[in-house]
Amino acid sequence: MTSTETLEPGILAGDEFAQEPDGAVIAVPAGGGAFQGRYLHHAPGPSATARIILDLFAVRYRSREGLRRAAAELINAHPGGWRYLGAATSKDREIRPRRAPAPVGSCFCHQDDGSPSPAYVEAALAAHARAEAAQLLGNASAASVLPPGGSAGPGHAALITRSSVPEGIDLIYLLYRDGLLIEVRDGAYPNYGRFTPAIVDVPWGREIDPGAIEDAVAAVRSRTPADLARAKVAETLAETAERLRAIPAHHDLVLHLLAGNSRHLSIPREHGPETALARAAGLHTAELPGHLHRLERGEQIRLLNQAAHLLNPAEHPAA
Repeated sequence: MTSTETLEPGILAGDEFAQEPDGAVIAVPAGGGAFQGRYLHHAPGPSATARIILDLFAVRYRSREGLRRAAAELINAHPGGWRYLGAATSKDREIRPRRAPAPVGSCFCHQDDGSPSPAYVEAALAAHARAEAAQLLGNASAASVLPPGGSAGPGHAALITRSSVPEGIDLIYLLYRDGLLIEVRDGAYPNYGRFTPAIVDVPWGREIDPGAIEDAVAAVRSRTPADLARAKVAETLAETAERLRAIPAHHDLVLHLLAGNSRHLSIPREHGPETALARAAGLHTAELPGHLHRLERGEQIRLLNQAAHLLNPAEHPAA
Protein backbone atom coordinates (compact mmCIF):
# COMPACT_ATOMS: atom_id res chain seq x y z
CA MET A 1 0.00 0.00 0.00
CA THR A 2 1.49 3.32 -1.02
CA SER A 3 1.16 6.65 0.76
CA THR A 4 -1.51 7.81 -1.68
CA GLU A 5 -3.76 4.75 -1.54
CA THR A 6 -6.83 4.77 0.69
CA LEU A 7 -8.50 2.07 2.75
CA GLU A 8 -11.54 2.02 0.48
CA PRO A 9 -13.38 -0.29 0.19
CA GLY A 10 -11.81 -1.02 3.56
CA ILE A 11 -9.60 -3.41 5.49
CA LEU A 12 -11.20 -6.69 6.51
CA ALA A 13 -10.65 -7.90 10.04
CA GLY A 14 -7.97 -10.58 10.09
CA ASP A 15 -6.40 -9.48 6.79
CA GLU A 16 -2.68 -8.76 6.75
CA PHE A 17 -1.57 -5.42 5.35
CA ALA A 18 0.37 -6.16 2.18
CA GLN A 19 2.76 -3.29 2.99
CA GLU A 20 2.50 -1.32 6.19
CA PRO A 21 2.37 2.47 5.64
CA ASP A 22 4.58 4.73 7.69
CA GLY A 23 3.49 5.48 11.23
CA ALA A 24 2.33 8.91 12.34
CA VAL A 25 1.31 10.85 15.45
CA ILE A 26 -2.20 11.93 16.39
CA ALA A 27 -2.17 14.78 18.90
CA VAL A 28 -4.08 17.58 20.60
CA PRO A 29 -2.69 21.10 21.21
CA ALA A 30 -1.27 21.82 24.65
CA GLY A 31 -0.85 25.61 24.36
CA GLY A 32 2.01 27.75 23.10
CA GLY A 33 2.57 25.61 20.01
CA ALA A 34 3.06 22.45 22.09
CA PHE A 35 1.09 19.24 21.68
CA GLN A 36 0.53 15.87 23.33
CA GLY A 37 0.10 12.84 21.13
CA ARG A 38 0.14 9.10 20.62
CA TYR A 39 1.69 6.87 18.00
CA LEU A 40 -0.51 5.64 15.13
CA HIS A 41 1.05 2.67 13.35
CA HIS A 42 -1.28 2.24 10.36
CA ALA A 43 -1.38 5.72 8.79
CA PRO A 44 -2.02 5.09 5.07
CA GLY A 45 -0.82 8.40 3.66
CA PRO A 46 -1.86 12.02 4.37
CA SER A 47 -5.23 12.16 2.60
CA ALA A 48 -6.34 8.65 3.62
CA THR A 49 -5.40 9.18 7.27
CA ALA A 50 -7.11 12.57 7.26
CA ARG A 51 -10.21 10.88 5.86
CA ILE A 52 -10.17 8.29 8.68
CA ILE A 53 -9.85 10.99 11.35
CA LEU A 54 -12.59 13.12 9.77
CA ASP A 55 -14.87 10.08 9.64
CA LEU A 56 -14.16 9.42 13.33
CA PHE A 57 -15.27 12.94 14.20
CA ALA A 58 -18.35 12.56 11.98
CA VAL A 59 -19.58 9.34 13.60
CA ARG A 60 -18.08 9.46 17.10
CA TYR A 61 -17.21 13.02 18.17
CA ARG A 62 -19.94 15.16 16.61
CA SER A 63 -21.04 17.10 19.71
CA ARG A 64 -19.75 20.43 20.97
CA GLU A 65 -17.57 18.42 23.34
CA GLY A 66 -16.17 16.42 20.43
CA LEU A 67 -12.56 17.52 20.82
CA ARG A 68 -12.57 16.87 24.57
CA ARG A 69 -14.02 13.39 24.03
CA ALA A 70 -11.55 12.67 21.25
CA ALA A 71 -8.63 13.69 23.47
CA ALA A 72 -9.94 11.56 26.35
CA GLU A 73 -10.29 8.48 24.17
CA LEU A 74 -7.47 8.78 21.63
CA ILE A 75 -4.78 10.32 23.84
CA ASN A 76 -5.51 9.82 27.53
CA ALA A 77 -7.21 6.41 27.70
CA HIS A 78 -4.69 4.54 25.53
CA PRO A 79 -1.13 5.42 26.53
CA GLY A 80 0.40 2.66 24.40
CA GLY A 81 -0.64 4.20 21.10
CA TRP A 82 -2.60 2.70 18.22
CA ARG A 83 -2.16 -0.10 15.71
CA TYR A 84 -4.98 1.38 13.62
CA LEU A 85 -8.18 3.41 13.99
CA GLY A 86 -11.56 1.88 13.22
CA ALA A 87 -13.27 -1.36 14.15
CA ALA A 88 -15.13 -4.30 12.65
CA THR A 89 -18.45 -5.76 13.85
CA SER A 90 -19.96 -9.22 13.68
CA LYS A 91 -22.16 -8.08 10.78
CA ASP A 92 -19.57 -5.97 8.98
CA ARG A 93 -15.95 -7.12 8.90
CA GLU A 94 -14.67 -3.92 7.35
CA ILE A 95 -12.45 -1.94 9.70
CA ARG A 96 -13.67 1.66 9.65
CA PRO A 97 -14.66 4.44 12.09
CA ARG A 98 -17.78 3.51 14.08
CA ARG A 99 -19.99 4.90 16.80
CA ALA A 100 -19.56 3.84 20.44
CA PRO A 101 -19.82 1.30 21.98
CA ALA A 102 -17.74 -0.16 19.15
CA PRO A 103 -14.01 0.28 19.86
CA VAL A 104 -12.38 3.39 18.44
CA GLY A 105 -9.54 1.21 17.14
CA SER A 106 -6.92 -1.35 18.08
CA CYS A 107 -4.35 -0.10 20.59
CA PHE A 108 -1.04 -1.45 21.87
CA CYS A 109 -2.01 -1.25 25.54
CA HIS A 110 -5.26 -3.28 25.68
CA GLN A 111 -6.41 -6.70 24.54
CA ASP A 112 -9.69 -7.33 22.76
CA ASP A 113 -11.52 -7.85 26.07
CA GLY A 114 -10.27 -4.51 27.40
CA SER A 115 -7.68 -5.91 29.80
CA PRO A 116 -4.14 -4.54 29.69
CA SER A 117 -1.85 -6.22 27.21
CA PRO A 118 1.01 -8.34 28.64
CA ALA A 119 3.63 -6.06 27.13
CA TYR A 120 2.02 -3.01 28.69
CA VAL A 121 1.71 -4.74 32.08
CA GLU A 122 5.38 -5.69 31.88
CA ALA A 123 6.36 -2.09 31.14
CA ALA A 124 4.15 -0.81 33.97
CA LEU A 125 5.66 -3.29 36.48
CA ALA A 126 9.15 -2.30 35.39
CA ALA A 127 8.26 1.36 35.90
CA HIS A 128 6.84 0.51 39.33
CA ALA A 129 10.08 -1.23 40.31
CA ARG A 130 12.10 1.77 39.18
CA ALA A 131 9.79 4.08 41.13
CA GLU A 132 10.45 2.07 44.29
CA ALA A 133 14.20 2.16 43.69
CA ALA A 134 14.09 5.88 42.96
CA GLN A 135 12.20 6.48 46.22
CA LEU A 136 14.78 4.53 48.20
CA LEU A 137 17.56 6.50 46.53
CA GLY A 138 15.76 9.79 47.11
CA ASN A 139 15.43 10.45 43.40
CA ALA A 140 11.78 10.26 42.39
CA SER A 141 12.06 12.29 39.18
CA ALA A 142 9.72 11.46 36.32
CA ALA A 143 12.64 10.44 34.10
CA SER A 144 13.76 7.79 36.60
CA VAL A 145 10.49 5.84 36.46
CA LEU A 146 9.77 5.84 32.73
CA PRO A 147 10.24 2.56 30.87
CA PRO A 148 13.62 2.16 29.16
CA GLY A 149 14.11 3.62 25.71
CA GLY A 150 14.60 7.27 24.84
CA SER A 151 11.67 7.84 22.49
CA ALA A 152 7.94 7.42 22.63
CA GLY A 153 6.33 4.93 20.27
CA PRO A 154 4.32 1.71 20.12
CA GLY A 155 3.45 0.53 23.62
CA HIS A 156 5.45 3.31 25.29
CA ALA A 157 3.52 5.14 27.97
CA ALA A 158 5.24 8.49 27.48
CA LEU A 159 3.24 11.15 25.67
CA ILE A 160 4.75 12.20 22.37
CA THR A 161 5.58 15.90 22.44
CA ARG A 162 7.16 18.25 19.94
CA SER A 163 10.61 17.45 21.32
CA SER A 164 10.14 13.65 21.38
CA VAL A 165 8.74 12.75 17.95
CA PRO A 166 10.36 9.41 17.04
CA GLU A 167 12.73 9.20 14.10
CA GLY A 168 10.96 8.02 10.97
CA ILE A 169 7.72 9.85 11.81
CA ASP A 170 7.06 12.49 9.16
CA LEU A 171 3.42 13.44 9.85
CA ILE A 172 1.56 14.79 12.89
CA TYR A 173 -2.24 15.03 12.78
CA LEU A 174 -3.26 17.79 15.19
CA LEU A 175 -6.90 17.80 16.31
CA TYR A 176 -8.43 21.24 16.89
CA ARG A 177 -11.95 22.30 17.78
CA ASP A 178 -12.77 23.31 14.20
CA GLY A 179 -10.69 20.92 12.15
CA LEU A 180 -7.51 19.01 11.47
CA LEU A 181 -4.03 20.46 10.98
CA ILE A 182 -1.37 18.31 9.34
CA GLU A 183 2.23 19.07 10.28
CA VAL A 184 5.02 17.66 8.12
CA ARG A 185 8.70 17.00 8.82
CA ASP A 186 10.18 19.93 6.91
CA GLY A 187 12.77 19.04 4.29
CA ALA A 188 14.22 22.55 4.52
CA TYR A 189 15.54 21.77 8.03
CA PRO A 190 17.25 18.38 7.58
CA ASN A 191 19.31 18.64 10.76
CA TYR A 192 16.64 19.94 13.14
CA GLY A 193 13.61 17.64 12.77
CA ARG A 194 11.34 20.65 12.41
CA PHE A 195 7.66 20.17 11.60
CA THR A 196 5.81 22.76 9.50
CA PRO A 197 2.03 22.95 8.87
CA ALA A 198 0.90 21.92 5.41
CA ILE A 199 -1.12 24.83 4.02
CA VAL A 200 -4.43 23.09 3.43
CA ASP A 201 -7.86 23.46 5.05
CA VAL A 202 -9.24 20.26 6.64
CA PRO A 203 -12.40 21.28 8.60
CA TRP A 204 -14.62 18.80 10.42
CA GLY A 205 -17.81 17.82 8.66
CA ARG A 206 -16.79 18.83 5.13
CA GLU A 207 -15.50 17.04 2.08
CA ILE A 208 -11.76 17.14 1.60
CA ASP A 209 -9.65 17.44 -1.52
CA PRO A 210 -7.25 14.45 -1.39
CA GLY A 211 -5.07 15.87 -4.16
CA ALA A 212 -4.69 19.21 -2.38
CA ILE A 213 -3.68 17.44 0.86
CA GLU A 214 -1.12 15.23 -0.87
CA ASP A 215 0.35 18.20 -2.78
CA ALA A 216 0.56 20.41 0.34
CA VAL A 217 2.30 17.68 2.35
CA ALA A 218 4.70 16.87 -0.51
CA ALA A 219 5.62 20.56 -0.88
CA VAL A 220 6.81 20.78 2.74
CA ARG A 221 8.42 17.34 2.81
CA SER A 222 10.42 17.78 -0.41
CA ARG A 223 11.61 21.38 -0.14
CA THR A 224 15.30 22.06 0.46
CA PRO A 225 17.28 24.68 2.43
CA ALA A 226 17.85 26.48 -0.88
CA ASP A 227 14.07 26.59 -1.45
CA LEU A 228 13.62 28.13 2.01
CA ALA A 229 16.33 30.73 1.32
CA ARG A 230 14.64 31.72 -1.95
CA ALA A 231 11.28 32.02 -0.20
CA LYS A 232 12.73 34.28 2.51
CA VAL A 233 14.51 36.51 -0.02
CA ALA A 234 11.31 36.78 -2.07
CA GLU A 235 9.38 37.74 1.09
CA THR A 236 11.98 40.42 1.90
CA LEU A 237 11.71 41.88 -1.61
CA ALA A 238 7.90 41.91 -1.47
CA GLU A 239 7.88 43.58 1.96
CA THR A 240 10.33 46.22 0.72
CA ALA A 241 8.08 46.90 -2.27
CA GLU A 242 5.10 47.40 0.06
CA ARG A 243 7.06 49.82 2.24
CA LEU A 244 8.24 51.71 -0.84
CA ARG A 245 4.64 51.87 -2.09
CA ALA A 246 3.68 53.71 1.11
CA ILE A 247 6.17 56.53 0.41
CA PRO A 248 4.34 59.26 -1.60
CA ALA A 249 7.33 60.27 -3.77
CA HIS A 250 11.10 60.04 -3.63
CA HIS A 251 11.56 63.70 -2.59
CA ASP A 252 9.24 63.10 0.41
CA LEU A 253 11.50 60.37 1.80
CA VAL A 254 12.89 62.59 4.59
CA LEU A 255 9.40 63.64 5.66
CA HIS A 256 8.21 60.04 5.46
CA LEU A 257 11.02 58.88 7.74
CA LEU A 258 10.38 61.77 10.12
CA ALA A 259 6.71 60.83 10.37
CA GLY A 260 7.58 57.22 11.09
CA ASN A 261 10.21 57.99 13.71
CA SER A 262 8.03 60.55 15.51
CA ARG A 263 4.69 58.71 15.45
CA HIS A 264 4.94 57.98 19.19
CA LEU A 265 5.70 61.59 20.18
CA SER A 266 2.86 63.32 21.99
CA ILE A 267 3.71 66.93 21.06
CA PRO A 268 1.83 69.67 19.16
CA ARG A 269 2.52 69.92 15.43
CA GLU A 270 4.06 73.37 15.80
CA HIS A 271 6.78 71.83 17.96
CA GLY A 272 7.21 68.71 15.87
CA PRO A 273 10.22 67.58 13.78
CA GLU A 274 8.83 68.89 10.46
CA THR A 275 8.44 72.38 11.90
CA ALA A 276 11.93 72.22 13.42
CA LEU A 277 13.39 71.16 10.07
CA ALA A 278 11.65 74.04 8.25
CA ARG A 279 12.90 76.49 10.88
CA ALA A 280 16.49 75.27 10.39
CA ALA A 281 16.09 75.85 6.63
CA GLY A 282 14.57 79.31 7.22
CA LEU A 283 11.34 78.28 5.48
CA HIS A 284 7.63 77.87 6.09
CA THR A 285 6.60 74.26 6.51
CA ALA A 286 4.61 74.46 3.24
CA GLU A 287 7.86 75.18 1.39
CA LEU A 288 9.77 72.29 2.96
CA PRO A 289 8.88 69.43 0.50
CA GLY A 290 10.02 71.40 -2.54
CA HIS A 291 13.20 72.52 -0.76
CA LEU A 292 14.09 68.95 0.19
CA HIS A 293 13.51 67.85 -3.40
CA ARG A 294 16.20 70.28 -4.58
CA LEU A 295 18.79 69.12 -2.04
CA GLU A 296 21.26 66.29 -2.52
CA ARG A 297 21.28 63.47 0.04
CA GLY A 298 24.28 64.87 1.88
CA GLU A 299 22.63 68.32 2.10
CA GLN A 300 19.48 66.71 3.52
CA ILE A 301 21.56 64.97 6.20
CA ARG A 302 23.31 68.21 7.12
CA LEU A 303 19.95 69.98 7.42
CA LEU A 304 18.63 67.29 9.75
CA ASN A 305 21.72 67.52 11.96
CA GLN A 306 21.49 71.33 11.99
CA ALA A 307 17.85 71.16 13.14
CA ALA A 308 18.81 68.72 15.90
CA HIS A 309 21.65 71.05 17.01
CA LEU A 310 19.34 74.08 17.20
CA LEU A 311 16.96 72.16 19.51
CA ASN A 312 19.56 70.46 21.74
CA PRO A 313 23.13 71.71 21.18
CA ALA A 314 24.48 69.85 24.22
CA GLU A 315 23.56 66.44 22.81
CA HIS A 316 23.96 67.35 19.14
CA PRO A 317 27.00 69.63 18.65
CA ALA A 318 27.45 71.42 15.35
CA ALA A 319 29.25 69.40 12.72
